Amino acid sequence: MLRLLFVVLAAAAAIVWGIGAGFFGTPPSEAGREPLKANTELNADKITVQPPIARVPSK
Repeated sequence: MLRLLFVVLAAAAAIVWGIGAGFFGTPPSEAGREPLKANTELNADKITVQPPIARVPSK
């Protein structure tokens, strides 16, 4: 019984590790990222740099 529990836990850990590493598709940490699309959406002439906000020193 204990051997079966060990095998089931080891298999579950391997599956979770595989999902996190991206063996079954896009890893969760990369979900929603489209690096190729970002290069085409950049409008350099539309970017403006704002002056820094003056900070009040704390007492």
